[in-house]
Amino acid sequence: MNDHAVVVFLKSPEPGKVKTRLAADIGDARAAEIYQKLVAATLANLPWEKAQIILTFTPAAAEQKIRDWLAPFIPPHASTRFSPQVDGDLGQRLAAAAKDALDGGHQTVTLTGTDCPDLTPFHFEQAWALLSVGDTGAVFGPALDGGYYLVALKENAPYLFHNIPWSTSDTLSESLMAAGRANLKTALLEPLRDIDTIADLTDTHIMDDSLILLAPIYQERVWGGRTLETLYHRELPTPDAPYGESWEVVDRAEAQSIVTGGRFAGKSLNALWQNHRKEVFGPAAAGWECDRFPILVKILDARDKLSIQVHPPADIAPMLSGEPKTEMWYIVDADENAELYVGLKKGVTRDSFERGLDHGATASQVHAISPKAGEFIFIPSGRLHAIGAGLLIFEIQQNSDTTYRVFDWNRVGLDGSPRQLHIEESMKCIDFSDIEPEMTAAQGDLLVACDYFNVQKKAINSGTAETIAALGEFVIIGVAAGSIEMEGRTFTNGDFFIIPACLTGSREVTSATGAEILITRLP
Repeated sequence: MNDHAVVVFLKSPEPGKVKTRLAADIGDARAAEIYQKLVAATLANLPWEKAQIILTFTPAAAEQKIRDWLAPFIPPHASTRFSPQVDGDLGQRLAAAAKDALDGGHQTVTLTGTDCPDLTPFHFEQAWALLSVGDTGAVFGPALDGGYYLVALKENAPYLFHNIPWSTSDTLSESLMAAGRANLKTALLEPLRDIDTIADLTDTHIMDDSLILLAPIYQERVWGGRTLETLYHRELPTPDAPYGESWEVVDRAEAQSIVTGGRFAGKSLNALWQNHRKEVFGPAAAGWECDRFPILVKILDARDKLSIQVHPPADIAPMLSGEPKTEMWYIVDADENAELYVGLKKGVTRDSFERGLDHGATASQVHAISPKAGEFIFIPSGRLHAIGAGLLIFEIQQNSDTTYRVFDWNRVGLDGSPRQLHIEESMKCIDFSDIEPEMTAAQGDLLVACDYFNVQKKAINSGTAETIAALGEFVIIGVAAGSIEMEGRTFTNGDFFIIPACLTGSREVTSATGAEILITRLP
């Protein structure tokens, strides 16, 4: 039994039944949409780990619809129950909910609605702390319009809810006077705004929680080219320079994706991960304790061969002061004779490979595959690999930039000097049992499901609408072919964007041309 219960009052989001004062200015449908956004914002900021959450709803007949609507917002293993509201006016419903929670064994009950987008877990914890001091019996969270967004109690106090002028500028003052008449000591939290009218929407983000677009970060590479310019019509930073990588989604000390518009404009991906984790990344992010977003997404333009290399496994990386790195490659485009180099040829052993290093035979010992557009391969850490010339690839990987080069085709880098090799480190990392792997087989739409990321491929047929994410779910979308439309925007091949968990609008995409997209999720 949790010491604390939080009761959230909500309604089925039917147009004409919710946010009626707001609807007078913006219409029933838009008001219902705003209401859903407010509910999503409220649920994203509840103290799920420290209280039982009681979702009390009306009408009772809509219970299954409400359960289905709210399910994506409820974290796994949360202590939650649904309870229909009793009949009566607001005061009677508040009093009944408080009594139910306290009679059920909770030490405190906090009653709140869904009108306050600035409510955070801190406000609940502060209310509980105030209740634990002296003989304070009730804590109110004042709303700027004269009502209150929260009331926390440690004992039944039905008189707080009788004969109160609800939804007026006198609601809080009358409630405090009722407490005073009963000699109930009260405390106040900071004032916050409610969203009840169109004027309340000024300077609030609640209407602007749509898709998140990030500015790409381009990396010059000796093996790169200008395909991002010629195929995707991107404006590359320096004319004629060879750009081998575009970092589309990245949260590293040396490289930060920046949001290009909307509510989070100008913020870095790390700022979203640190300060808006539940809101943007949803329940799947709850189990990650890392300080940085754990997935890195790139486009690779290989006009020449990459070095033969390996990434360190998790159990070896710390000893080498590196970061483990598992990745997958999705082939967007491939020249006729393009090859991937993965694993070792049959008969190659650790000893023979080491001898080959000394005699310049490394390339002949690595297994080669001829990939086709639309195919993919999983590259676990420890797998020897290289990308050949003539390939355009979407790479989804762990957030790591540790690479140990074994062989670099005897070429020089952009500075005219041979690039550094890491023979000793590589020999500690290579999986010498990885013999002649092939392109990975999909399991239906699922391409990869590992401890670090899940990647799905979905075809969007011309003229159809497809739901590509659940309500309350965070995903990264990459357009591999064709174009799609979503939230009034058009995205073409090579485009990446984020659907944040807080998006409460449609999660459907359409396509006039037909398209193929990759959907990346946190596992």
